[in-house]
Amino acid sequence: MRTSVVIPVFNGADRLAQAVASVRPELREGDEIVVVDDGSTDGTPDLIRSLGGDIVALRQDNAGPAAARNRGLRAATGEAIAFLDHDDLWTAGRQEALRAALEADAEIAVAMGRTVVVNDTSVPVAPDDPRRALTHRPWHLGSLLVRRWAFDRIGPFREDLIQAEDGDWYMRTREAGLRFAAVDHDTTLYRLHTTNLTRDVQGARDGLMACLKSALDRRRGR
Repeated sequence: MRTSVVIPVFNGADRLAQAVASVRPELREGDEIVVVDDGSTDGTPDLIRSLGGDIVALRQDNAGPAAARNRGLRAATGEAIAFLDHDDLWTAGRQEALRAALEADAEIAVAMGRTVVVNDTSVPVAPDDPRRALTHRPWHLGSLLVRRWAFDRIGPFREDLIQAEDGDWYMRTREAGLRFAAVDHDTTLYRLHTTNLTRDVQGARDGLMACLKSALDRRRGR
């Protein structure tokens, strides 16, 4: 089962290399890394070129993380898709644990591990940031390995959502009855810092409310 790892990045020259370095040991022969530069204005384009010829490098005008993930998804050639934000890290054994769940049952659409929340000590969050209380994220795109046919069936991410587009995709996947496998493994390190999108707590709440409204509208046949 070949895997495509899609990494969207916007102005991520300070962390992207670490993300890619955490992915490479987890790959099998034939797997690929697709990096989508979402219109960065810092040194990200030069950094991507320095990462090596094995990177599938794409660039687009700034359109947000959902659009960048969709761009990478369209270019991906693997039978399984994984995502990693440029400021997060994979853990050792992550791919082996998730692949095993998919390979054990052809009907499983999504294998899901755990995402551990850690503080990025280079750019720490404020002491009163409510996110500091998190130890694990209950739902996080970076903790998944998804069969490509699941996206063919459910569709891409909603590009009108700046936050919670992953939650919207999760809801649609559950509504469609696709099967998930929960894997007992810490798969991703979510690094808290001062420029995470999730620092905008109100934006996250607004995104979640939009997802819930869309789910209710679908249930009501609107």
